[in-house]
Amino acid sequence: MLERLEALDKTLTLAINTAGTCDAFWIFMSKTKVWIPLYLAIIALLIWKLGWKKGLLMVLAIVIGCVASDQICNLVKDSVCRLRPSFDEDMIARGIKVISKSSANHCYGFYSAHSSSSFMLAMGASLALGWGLRSEEKKTRHPRLLGVSFTVFMFVWAALVALSRVFLAKHFLGDIITGAFAGVILAYAVCIPMKWVCRRFVK
Repeated sequence: MLERLEALDKTLTLAINTAGTCDAFWIFMSKTKVWIPLYLAIIALLIWKLGWKKGLLMVLAIVIGCVASDQICNLVKDSVCRLRPSFDEDMIARGIKVISKSSANHCYGFYSAHSSSSFMLAMGASLALGWGLRSEEKKTRHPRLLGVSFTVFMFVWAALVALSRVFLAKHFLGDIITGAFAGVILAYAVCIPMKWVCRRFVK
C-alpha cells in the first residue's frame, strides 16, 4: 500500500513539475522575504479589527505557530529521511526539472515547512479575523464579505506557495499536502487557546 502511494506521489509530482513554464513566477512565490509586506498588512488588519491588545496577542499566537511549524518540520525530516525530488535518483532519471537544488545538508523533504507555515498563517489569520468581525455582522454585510474574501485570498496564496515547492523540485506533492494539513491543525492548536486567553484576561 505504501509503495503504491509513493509511486502515485512520484508520478503526480513529476506531472506537475514538468508542466510548469513560468519558472520565474514559482521562484518568486517560493521566496519568504518578498512576502514581508503581506505579513505586515495582516498584522495591521488584525490589530485594526481586534483592537491592539487582542490583535497583538493573536499575532503572537500566529508567530509561535509558524516557529513551531518550522521546528516540527525539521524534526520530522530528520526522522523520516525522505529525499527531496532533486536528490532522488529515480526522479532525476525520469526527467524531473530541477530549477533550484537544495544544499546537501538539506536533502530531506518530508514534509514541507513552506507549505505548513503558509497554511498555518492562512488558517490562523482567518480564524483571528473571523473572530474580530463577528461583532460587526449584525450591523452590515461588509464584514462578512471582508472575512470570506480574506480567507479565500490567504488559502489561494498558501496553495501557490506550497505548489511552488513542487515546481522547483524541492518537495513531492505528498510533502506539501501533509504540510498543509499540519499547518491547519497547528493553527487551531495555537489560536484557540490564545482566543481563550484574550476572552479571559483582556477587556
